[in-house]
Amino acid sequence: MATLDDVAKTLDRITRSMEESDKRRVETERILAESRTETERALAQNRTETERILAERRTETERILAESRAETERVMRQWASRVGNDIGYIVEVVLVPGIREKMNEFGHNFNRLSTRHEFYRKNGTRLTEVDVLLENGDESMAVEVKTRLTEDAVRDHVEQLNTLRENETDANLTGKTLYSAVAGLHIDEKARKLALSLGMYVVELYEDKSFISVIKPDVTVGTW
Repeated sequence: MATLDDVAKTLDRITRSMEESDKRRVETERILAESRTETERALAQNRTETERILAERRTETERILAESRAETERVMRQWASRVGNDIGYIVEVVLVPGIREKMNEFGHNFNRLSTRHEFYRKNGTRLTEVDVLLENGDESMAVEVKTRLTEDAVRDHVEQLNTLRENETDANLTGKTLYSAVAGLHIDEKARKLALSLGMYVVELYEDKSFISVIKPDVTVGTW
């Protein structure tokens, strides 16, 4: 039978055990709290770093887009100033260097070239102006140049050719064969077919390469 001393000792052991359990619980809670705090700190740091990286990338993307827009606008302004309202750039830089040689490959023998050639009546009134005129003693070729060649432009050129022939004395075309060509940076397909069906040469211009390609009509080359 247990004595009072035995009971006291047992209660003392139980008390110490409970105290140890409380200490371990408190330590466990402390460790868990520190762990949560560290985890939250790491997550916050990661969020901050992620947001910093995203902000830097967003800023870089906006810079690249701004530079791209600026370059596009610069090219468009340059293009507009060169060819938007002035066909002279195309004529002088792209067409003139190669047109005479190209046409002579088709059996012509042009030895003179003039640009923006104006024709006048003997009374001094202006008859018409040809963008490019190729000549020799027996032949002439009037070349109409457009940034975009349309059917209407081809028809207008036919009227111009007829005007020159009707006023051949004033235009110094008496006894000369008058040929025709149309040229453009952009040529509508209907305009191309119409010009070729009328016996005109079609000249394709490539501004970025300063290069031309001449298409000879399948029908007999037209004369006016």
